Amino acid sequence: MTYEAIIDEFKYICQQHWQVNEFSTSPLLSDLEVGTKGSKTPAVYPYVFLQPTPSSLNEGSMIYNFNLIVMNRVVQDMDKETAQISDMIQIGQDIIAYWNWKVPRPQGMILLPVTITPFVERFDALLAGATFTIQIQVPFALDMCIAPYKFQS
Repeated sequence: MTYEAIIDEFKYICQQHWQVNEFSTSPLLSDLEVGTKGSKTPAVYPYVFLQPTPSSLNEGSMIYNFNLIVMNRVVQDMDKETAQISDMIQIGQDIIAYWNWKVPRPQGMILLPVTITPFVERFDALLAGATFTIQIQVPFALDMCIAPYKFQS
């Protein structure tokens, strides 16, 4: 499973979720603001942002790391912030469950446990949600026989 296939899978899962209205991805957290600060087409919430973080190549597998950020707008009221955080945690759990247990399953598996960090942040609006720190393990073999080189062995 390639990096591109992982992004496509998250996009598909978010498009299928009845409560998620927008999905985007970028290695730059500042790109998250594109959908909120001064944009001609502001984000539509609830919004899922997938931020890739450093990954690792291991013996027999590749581990892709991401921050899965699930957020919604709130009016400034602590009760509503708490309710939005709770709802966004549920959406994040839905995404992880769909990834790991849908049929057919993707080649990669989201490793458990997953760290969940609730947040309230101010951009152009007040946003509440949760960041899920996830790892996706994908089978991978370092194999010189299938590498595209011109020389003969």
